[in-house]
Amino acid sequence: MVGRCKLCNVADSACRIRLTTSAHSYARGVTWGPILEGEPAERAWSFLRGIADGLASAHVSAPDAALFWSYASSVLDDETTLARTEHAHERLAQHFEAELTHLGLFGGVAGAAWIAAHIADDVDELLAVVDAKLIDVLTSERPWRHHYDLISGLVGYGVYFADRETETATQGRALILDHLAQLAERRDGEVTWHTRVDLLPDHQREQFPAGCYDVGLAHGVAGVVALAAKLSATTLRDEAARWLLAQRIDDRFKGRASDAYPARTAWCYGDPGVTLALWHGVLRGMPAPADLDAMTARWMQRSPHDAGVTDGGLCHGAAGLAHICNRLYHATGRAEYADAARVWIDHLFALHKPGEGIANFLEGAVGIGLALLAALTPIEPDWDKLLLCDLPVR
Repeated sequence: MVGRCKLCNVADSACRIRLTTSAHSYARGVTWGPILEGEPAERAWSFLRGIADGLASAHVSAPDAALFWSYASSVLDDETTLARTEHAHERLAQHFEAELTHLGLFGGVAGAAWIAAHIADDVDELLAVVDAKLIDVLTSERPWRHHYDLISGLVGYGVYFADRETETATQGRALILDHLAQLAERRDGEVTWHTRVDLLPDHQREQFPAGCYDVGLAHGVAGVVALAAKLSATTLRDEAARWLLAQRIDDRFKGRASDAYPARTAWCYGDPGVTLALWHGVLRGMPAPADLDAMTARWMQRSPHDAGVTDGGLCHGAAGLAHICNRLYHATGRAEYADAARVWIDHLFALHKPGEGIANFLEGAVGIGLALLAALTPIEPDWDKLLLCDLPVR
């Protein structure tokens, strides 16, 4: 790599990403197994190859492309795929030479660095630079005035720091939990977090002029529950879970506490994301809500129309629901969850419109392709840590 990194303004050695794939990215799949076989598997492989060919000519962000091709190259072992993977890794290395100001997990420095660490070797110097930036912000910003959520804020930073046992990662996790505790609003054994109106996107400010209490996994309290479970912050986890369980209408979770109607069925908002967060707690020792099995089964069995699913992506589409079902199957061993995953994959194929759609991780073809790889191969999909979907495998 030539030149100086604008992220850290030091010599390029701090941003060097080797183009060789890390062995640890794919060595943990011994307890993960494919859920598709026979004709459904053949159809999914054909669909996946179409996605790969389409992504080769589409505009895909450097981190998203590198993540997809690293997983694809482990099973599509041909010269074309290997060349595409090498090019994607080179683009990711160049990505850190740009002026990167947003620090968040999605579309920001933390997410790009997490992907680099996940797919490449020799990134310790890069991670040290990113760690220092995040630690500086987490230390100096008191009280915390920014987002607390997974997509852009504290929970996302927690995902970045979660699995590394370094001094700075330990410090980062402690600072994040401290900020969450300071921001928390507690009452009657429950805890929640408020999103100020100035942090909402423009189209929501008129709807929520006083801000809101967000329930969902992407932007709200469910994300805190899942992260707290992973970080063994049991009091925070349990109190936030109690607040979540109170946010229901007609046995469905709302998107925000003030809503008079339930959210659609999605990873980002609604039953799948919230139950996923609760399963994070239960599989790590939290007492199970009495109706967790029932609430999980209800959303899995909805039709696309009843669920409000009109596209295929991970965020609020059929691939996201299929992958959550697949994760729950591998976490619990319950065959009905694998059956539900296969049904949602069928819905994914039915929703496909050739020549339409977007190419990114969260809403488009990158995420759909990764979900299909998780259904077709024995490779554990560690990429889903970005979604707080990484339930421990049974």
